[in-house]
Amino acid sequence: MPLNINKEQIATELLLVPTLGACIHVPPPPPNQTVYVRFEKGIKVTEAGYTPYWLEGTLKVEKNKSEYTETLYGMSVDAIEEYE
Repeated sequence: MPLNINKEQIATELLLVPTLGACIHVPPPPPNQTVYVRFEKGIKVTEAGYTPYWLEGTLKVEKNKSEYTETLYGMSVDAIEEYE
């Protein structure tokens, strides 16, 4: 779920959720099942953010809050690859 999309459809902050569409339905997934993702390079968001990805980076226990939900984990991502 992208949090900050620019005009070119690039997002650098996202929510990683356990199931397809989980963040747009009420209630959101619990905080222990959602990861706040930071990816400085950014990723082009297509198909409303429903594409699954593999993420490589550092996962930390840290509270974050967005307009959609709270999370207990944060991840600084080094690489993102579309899941096949």
